[in-house]
Amino acid sequence: MLLALASILSAILAHLALYVLPAVPGQEGMLMALSRAPLTLSVVQFAAAVTGAILLSGVGRMFGGRGLFPDALLAVGWAEIVMFVLQAGQLALTAILPPLGALAGLAVLGLGIYLIVALTMAVHGFRNAFLVVLGIVGTIFVTGFLMSTAAAMLGLLSEVPA
Repeated sequence: MLLALASILSAILAHLALYVLPAVPGQEGMLMALSRAPLTLSVVQFAAAVTGAILLSGVGRMFGGRGLFPDALLAVGWAEIVMFVLQAGQLALTAILPPLGALAGLAVLGLGIYLIVALTMAVHGFRNAFLVVLGIVGTIFVTGFLMSTAAAMLGLLSEVPA
């Protein structure tokens, strides 16, 4: 339920950001299109977070961790709630002082990375943060490669001009 709440709140925040932040003409991307449909964005965020919890649990256990899926799901849920609060603050700051909002965005990104590394270490009982970072980066690359390959095989990727 924590993860569902975080997904809903994040989708609402992304939708509100459309009204607070200036639009850049010609830069309509998938994330902006999803932000216009908060319910769809919420479902996508929920699915991504559950996938992240599955990966956190499974890959961590492959490397000797002792965390289980419910632990990983709880960690991802709390990380999402903390990130929502930080991003809401960033959005408010951006609305008031845009240059400071950009700097806050970098701080939020750094805190998000720290949070996922710290929670992964806590879930699995790992002691070496550097190895956890390497594991996360490796997992992101392998997952991205596999998902891109599957999308290409299913014809979901657009043609790249020559």
